[in-house]
Amino acid sequence: MAERLLAEGYSVHICDVSKENVDEFVAANSRATATVADIGDRADADRIFSDLLEHHGHLDILINNAGIAGPAVPVEDCDEDGWNECIQTNLSGTLFATCICGKRRCVRSPLPTKLLIQSCFSRPIKHREFPDTHWRLMAIPKVS
Repeated sequence: MAERLLAEGYSVHICDVSKENVDEFVAANSRATATVADIGDRADADRIFSDLLEHHGHLDILINNAGIAGPAVPVEDCDEDGWNECIQTNLSGTLFATCICGKRRCVRSPLPTKLLIQSCFSRPIKHREFPDTHWRLMAIPKVS
C-alpha cells in the first residue's frame, strides 16, 4: 500500500517496531520517511507524529492499521501478558494514533480527511487462535 501511494505522488511516513523493517523500506523508497516506534506505547506514538510533522508539516491520510498477533494457542491456554500486548498494540495503538493526530491538528485541509482504520490478516484465522496482522501505521501527506 505504501509503495502504491508513493507511486501516486504521496509522501509516506511509516512506523514499525523493527529497525530492520524500517531501514529496508526507506532504502527501497527514498522519498519515504519513517520512525522506529511501538504504536502501542503512548510516548512512541507521540514521537511518530512529531517526526511526521517535522518532515512533512501535515498529513492528508492516516492509515491506522498496525497490529500484532496474539498468543497462537487455544483460548484456554492464553496468558494475560500475551493478550495485553496484543490489545495494547492493536486497539490502544489505533486510539493513540487517532487521538494524537486530532490533538496536534496534523490535518491542514478544511475538507474531510481520509482516516482508514482497518484490520488486515496475513493468514487465515484458525479455530481458537488470534489473527496475525503485522502491518505498519502510515501517515501520508499529499505532495502539492
